[in-house]
Amino acid sequence: MKIKFVFTSQISLIAKKNDQSIEVVDNSSIQTAIMELLKSNSQEFKELILDQHDQLLPAILLIKNDDQISFDDKSSLKDGDEIMLFSPMSGG
Repeated sequence: MKIKFVFTSQISLIAKKNDQSIEVVDNSSIQTAIMELLKSNSQEFKELILDQHDQLLPAILLIKNDDQISFDDKSSLKDGDEIMLFSPMSGG
Protein backbone atom coordinates (compact mmCIF):
# COMPACT_ATOMS: atom_id res chain seq x y z
CA MET A 1 0.00 0.00 0.00
CA LYS A 2 1.13 3.55 -0.62
CA ILE A 3 1.69 6.12 2.14
CA LYS A 4 2.54 9.76 1.43
CA PHE A 5 4.87 11.67 3.76
CA VAL A 6 4.78 15.47 3.68
CA PHE A 7 7.80 17.39 4.99
CA THR A 8 7.88 20.88 6.50
CA SER A 9 10.55 23.41 7.48
CA GLN A 10 13.99 21.95 8.20
CA ILE A 11 12.88 18.47 7.20
CA SER A 12 12.02 19.52 3.65
CA LEU A 13 15.33 21.40 3.38
CA ILE A 14 17.34 18.33 4.39
CA ALA A 15 15.23 15.98 2.24
CA LYS A 16 15.44 18.42 -0.69
CA LYS A 17 11.76 17.74 -1.39
CA ASN A 18 8.37 18.55 0.10
CA ASP A 19 6.92 15.06 0.06
CA GLN A 20 7.68 11.43 -0.65
CA SER A 21 5.46 8.42 -1.24
CA ILE A 22 6.55 4.97 -0.11
CA GLU A 23 5.21 1.45 -0.34
CA VAL A 24 4.67 -0.48 2.90
CA VAL A 25 3.02 -3.80 3.67
CA ASP A 26 -0.67 -3.80 4.62
CA ASN A 27 -1.46 -3.00 8.27
CA SER A 28 1.92 -1.28 8.86
CA SER A 29 2.33 0.98 11.90
CA ILE A 30 3.69 4.51 11.80
CA GLN A 31 7.00 3.23 13.17
CA THR A 32 7.30 0.69 10.36
CA ALA A 33 6.46 3.33 7.74
CA ILE A 34 9.02 5.79 9.12
CA MET A 35 11.74 3.13 9.18
CA GLU A 36 10.92 2.36 5.54
CA LEU A 37 11.04 6.09 4.70
CA LEU A 38 14.49 6.37 6.27
CA LYS A 39 15.91 3.68 3.96
CA SER A 40 15.71 6.06 1.01
CA ASN A 41 16.98 9.20 2.75
CA SER A 42 20.28 10.48 4.12
CA GLN A 43 21.79 9.93 7.55
CA GLU A 44 21.31 13.67 8.15
CA PHE A 45 17.58 13.23 7.49
CA LYS A 46 17.43 10.34 9.98
CA GLU A 47 19.25 12.35 12.65
CA LEU A 48 16.72 15.16 12.23
CA ILE A 49 13.83 12.73 12.90
CA LEU A 50 15.09 10.07 15.34
CA ASP A 51 17.38 9.95 18.36
CA GLN A 52 20.21 7.42 18.86
CA HIS A 53 17.67 4.86 20.16
CA ASP A 54 15.50 5.17 17.02
CA GLN A 55 12.81 7.06 18.90
CA LEU A 56 11.11 10.13 17.46
CA LEU A 57 12.75 13.34 18.62
CA PRO A 58 10.47 15.40 20.91
CA ALA A 59 10.51 18.36 18.51
CA ILE A 60 8.97 16.34 15.65
CA LEU A 61 5.20 16.12 15.40
CA LEU A 62 3.38 13.45 13.40
CA ILE A 63 0.13 14.43 11.71
CA LYS A 64 -1.87 11.61 10.09
CA ASN A 65 -4.70 12.80 7.86
CA ASP A 66 -5.02 16.06 9.87
CA ASP A 67 -4.86 14.36 13.31
CA GLN A 68 -1.79 14.37 15.52
CA ILE A 69 -0.56 10.88 16.43
CA SER A 70 2.30 9.54 18.52
CA PHE A 71 5.25 7.52 17.29
CA ASP A 72 3.98 4.66 19.47
CA ASP A 73 0.53 4.68 17.83
CA LYS A 74 -0.36 1.05 17.17
CA SER A 75 -3.24 1.65 14.74
CA SER A 76 -2.66 0.36 11.22
CA LEU A 77 -2.04 2.72 8.38
CA LYS A 78 -4.31 2.54 5.36
CA ASP A 79 -3.58 2.90 1.67
CA GLY A 80 -3.48 6.58 0.77
CA ASP A 81 -2.82 7.86 4.30
CA GLU A 82 -0.88 11.13 4.43
CA ILE A 83 1.64 11.64 7.22
CA MET A 84 3.12 15.06 7.87
CA LEU A 85 6.48 15.25 9.61
CA PHE A 86 6.23 18.64 11.24
CA SER A 87 9.24 20.40 12.70
CA PRO A 88 8.04 23.56 14.46
CA MET A 89 10.04 26.69 13.77
CA SER A 90 11.78 28.37 16.65
CA GLY A 91 13.73 31.49 17.27
CA GLY A 92 12.82 35.07 17.02
